[in-house]
Amino acid sequence: MMKVDGVNYNVNNNLKLEKLKKACADFESLFYYEILKTSKDIFKSNLLPQSVADDIYNDMFYVEVSKVAAEKSEGGVKDILFEFLSKGVVHDRGKNYLNNGKNVSVSGQFISDLLA
Repeated sequence: MMKVDGVNYNVNNNLKLEKLKKACADFESLFYYEILKTSKDIFKSNLLPQSVADDIYNDMFYVEVSKVAAEKSEGGVKDILFEFLSKGVVHDRGKNYLNNGKNVSVSGQFISDLLA
C-alpha cells in the first residue's frame, strides 16, 4: 500500500504542476495581449475607418499571437512565476520567504487549493 500512496502522490503533484504551468503560460499570454492591445491604440490611424468587425478580428488575432508568444518564450514571466509557485506545490511546504523585509509563509496547501 505504501508504493501506491507514493505513486498517487507523484501523479497528483505532476498534475498540479501541469495545471500551474498552464496557468503561468495563460498569465503571460494575457500580459502580451494587453501590450498588443495598447499598441493598437497608440498606432491607430484615421485614414481608413475601422468597423466593429475589424476590432473583433484584431482582438482575436492579438489573442492568438499572445498565446503563441507565451508558448514559445523562454525565461519570461511564466518561467519566473512557475519557478516560484512550484516550490509551494511540491518542495517547500511551509517555508518562509522574505517579502519587503517581512516573512511570508508559502503554504503548499493554499497553492494546491488554487489549482484544484
